[in-house]
Amino acid sequence: MARPRATASHLELTGQDVLKPQKYSTYNMTQGVLVEAVDLKPPKELSKEAKKAWNATVPAMLQMKALSETDLVSLSNLFTIYDDIVSAKKAIKELDKLHLDITSDEYINKRRKLSGWLTTSVNSFTSIASRFGMTPTDRTRLPIFSEEEEEEGEDPLDIILG
Repeated sequence: MARPRATASHLELTGQDVLKPQKYSTYNMTQGVLVEAVDLKPPKELSKEAKKAWNATVPAMLQMKALSETDLVSLSNLFTIYDDIVSAKKAIKELDKLHLDITSDEYINKRRKLSGWLTTSVNSFTSIASRFGMTPTDRTRLPIFSEEEEEEGEDPLDIILG
């Protein structure tokens, strides 16, 4: 597997975007528009469990400044897939409660389909969640939005060096 591309903020920090502009001309160096917390409500089609997960996760992502307005569709898809995971787990539990003969073809086929659904959903969730920095390793790869509106005070190094 190839190494992931460096983020735009990493290129700016290291100065690579200036040193080799032709190499990085395809990068989108804009960070996007940050999303305000008031705009983010869970989609109506999500289940109760998915809405709980949304309400627990999205404020932390906003605090990390990991969301821009272009991320809302992917974020909605992430929690729709979470909803699929919850539904697949419930279906597997219900199948196991039926006390079917676990060696029967009917049980094996149903269980295989449900397990495939669950596995596919978990893999999709993990793939999309990594884009939002939901693990420590993934968070290091996220572009961090800088607040340009902050007043630029004195540089601490200038104060120390006099």
